[in-house]
Amino acid sequence: MFLRLKQAKRDLCAAASRQTTVSKNRRKENSILRLIKKPHFWLAVLLTLAIVVGVDVLRKPSDQVTAKSYVGMVRLYQNATRPHIAKFVQCRYTPSCSEYSIEAVQKHGSARGIFMTAQRLFRCRKTVALGTNDPVN
Repeated sequence: MFLRLKQAKRDLCAAASRQTTVSKNRRKENSILRLIKKPHFWLAVLLTLAIVVGVDVLRKPSDQVTAKSYVGMVRLYQNATRPHIAKFVQCRYTPSCSEYSIEAVQKHGSARGIFMTAQRLFRCRKTVALGTNDPVN
């Protein structure tokens, strides 16, 4: 009888301990969710990301993580999207804007390369003849 009481007491303590652990985990999850909902959290994330990108832009173009990521996204666009819109859109320049963008980012780095790409996109008009040669300088 004494052993049964002792075992029951142990089981009760173990159950209480598990419940306390579950309760602490729920509180921790709730505090994380509350943190994510605050704009200060996202501002801090955005600021950290801007600092990381700013430091990365200072590196050589061949070593930039942002340049490699950008080139990967453009390649994804070329393989996934461009075949579907090719019958609706004709590129006026040679090389195409996406190829120009990749070349500019690889040659000049992500910041200047994306700026050069934006300039090229703004120059594109119906007055530009199809096949106009515009290489990366």
